[in-house]
Amino acid sequence: MKIHQRYTEVEQYFHQIVAPLFQERGFIAIPQYKQYRRLTPLGFQCVIFSFSHYPEGSLLEVHLGVRADAVEQLAFPFTNGLPGFRQDSLTLVTPMAKLYNLPFERFDLANQQDILQASRKITYQLDTKGWAFMERHSRLESLDDLFNTRPSDNLSIVHNQANRCIRGLTIAKLNQCRNLPELGQLYRQKLDQLPTTQKIKDGFNRLFSFLISYSPN
Repeated sequence: MKIHQRYTEVEQYFHQIVAPLFQERGFIAIPQYKQYRRLTPLGFQCVIFSFSHYPEGSLLEVHLGVRADAVEQLAFPFTNGLPGFRQDSLTLVTPMAKLYNLPFERFDLANQQDILQASRKITYQLDTKGWAFMERHSRLESLDDLFNTRPSDNLSIVHNQANRCIRGLTIAKLNQCRNLPELGQLYRQKLDQLPTTQKIKDGFNRLFSFLISYSPN
């Protein structure tokens, strides 16, 4: 019980420090998803704080996310995401460390001074790159450029390359891509190269067939 209370205090102290920053920018706390979220015309932006707790201390990793409602309504059923997560799924999610060309960054939190220093660095990262990254990719055209400019290459800022293919194709359709059949074939080839399941490949093929004839209202 004491350990659980200490861990709770770690997170509470951190959020006491950062909450005003998010409130000033119109973000609200969504505790069940460990994130702060702000609605946009496209969907929403979010900053996710993932804590891992150990007897000797805690680790914190920060992710940035963007949701495009129209993309998720079409694409999510063809992913391996849990049905209950459909209204909260993200079109783009990346560790903030990726914006600084780092594979990952985990903040070691052993005491209040560590938490204070971590919050300062995270604030700096958000101010220098994080806010702008989320704002830039809260437009369908920008997401299309990001996902689909080099469809045969991995998209380095995301973990799940198979879901990138699914969402990339959907984004292209919604952005009125003229070469959707060619893009779909490139993503099919990409999926064949990835260590993914036949279920995901079948889902992509069904999505591809659906999008070819789909006409947004």
